Amino acid sequence: GTTEGAKLRVALKESTRLTSGRRLRILVVVSAAFTGLLLTAPLVGLTVLLLSEKSFPLMNVVVGLVNAVTLPWLAALLYMLYADLRVRADVPHPVSDSG
Repeated sequence: GTTEGAKLRVALKESTRLTSGRRLRILVVVSAAFTGLLLTAPLVGLTVLLLSEKSFPLMNVVVGLVNAVTLPWLAALLYMLYADLRVRADVPHPVSDSG
């Protein structure tokens, strides 16, 4: 099942509907977030490794702390993206009075 209790086919159709017309934008946002997440911890760890005398133990702690911040951030970003798509899809567009 899925989070909202829908079957897989229904969930995929809903995903297709939600992302219609916005797929490139969503791909860019999600790709940038994942790339940033995947590069942040190793780069910080490498910096600590090069600048510290107690390299490996300190690097492990620092990388763990960076991941403790960045992974929930990514989860929050993905949820906000989903919630934004749901709100935009469920709210009808206002009708203008031109007359």
